[in-house]
Amino acid sequence: MMGNEIIALAFVVFWVLMIVFIVFASKNKKLKNLAKQNDKDQKLVEKHYPFLIVFNLLIPFFFIVDFPRLVHPYGLNGLYILIIAVSLLGVILWRVNKTILEKAKQREKAGQEHREKKIKLIKRFYPRTFAMSQGAIGVLAALFGVNYINFGNIGSAFMCMFLALVPADNWLVQKFYDKAKEMEGRLK
Repeated sequence: MMGNEIIALAFVVFWVLMIVFIVFASKNKKLKNLAKQNDKDQKLVEKHYPFLIVFNLLIPFFFIVDFPRLVHPYGLNGLYILIIAVSLLGVILWRVNKTILEKAKQREKAGQEHREKKIKLIKRFYPRTFAMSQGAIGVLAALFGVNYINFGNIGSAFMCMFLALVPADNWLVQKFYDKAKEMEGRLK
């Protein structure tokens, strides 16, 4: 057989084994229960930390877009750096997600209101002010990102925009929420 035939045969065998694995895995009760628990955990984290999904998408985007350009001058050593960095990134993201899940469970147990409820209360008392402030935060993040794009790294610019946006947004939502709670207390 020729090399191309072996590669094609290996490709077909891989997909057949993948399908067989998926079929057997779909019948496993422990995996189903684990998937349900993971789904509940992710919904809980998303409720208390809505920006986390964007953060988890931006970091790989940075590595895909910018990192090869950063390590290209180093040749093979740059490839080793990339492999080590991606491995460490996987471990770091896993640990961060685990910590954030624990924090979300603590928030849920303490009875803290999640972001959507806070925004609903804020919009009840300060709808225009909140909308204008959200727009201002968007402009701030865009300016921060555009200034960083001048260095030529698009992925880094998006990451910097996000890192400028989230703390400012959380601070602003908390301040407006405190004022809205105060206003609600006065109306009662």
